[in-house]
Amino acid sequence: MRYLKRVGKPTDLPATDRFVMRDWLGSLPNNADLPINFLSGNGGEDWANIVEEAAEPSAVCEYAIQKPCGYRHVLKDLRDMPHTSVRFGQVRAFLKLDRHQPGAKFHFFLGDYRGREPRWVLDAGLTSLLWHLTVDIYSPLDRRWIGANIIAPA
Repeated sequence: MRYLKRVGKPTDLPATDRFVMRDWLGSLPNNADLPINFLSGNGGEDWANIVEEAAEPSAVCEYAIQKPCGYRHVLKDLRDMPHTSVRFGQVRAFLKLDRHQPGAKFHFFLGDYRGREPRWVLDAGLTSLLWHLTVDIYSPLDRRWIGANIIAPA
């Protein structure tokens, strides 16, 4: 890998329940599921229509960015993995872990509700005890990353 370096061991995540994005978005900002102080970006109309069925326990790996790079560089480094996208249920489970400290920043490639190729990019940053989430439609155009780690399926 030219741009990424794996950090630590895979992180085990619990099974996830059925998830309906529209219901979850309707519960913000007072959502007890995940403390969020801000949700922004342009996820498009399909973002609100995500429905994920319950999923078995899974694992994700964290990768540190070794030098500034864009989406296509990261996906090229991850090309040998069976999937580069995570489900939103995995994102929620990962962000709920107690190990995150204020200032933590992560980038996730999200598949559509069928879990295929990247459809969205979600940036998450922890300020105090609340998460700031930004969701954008995936684009192969470069976007520079500095100081944030990629979370991908193990």
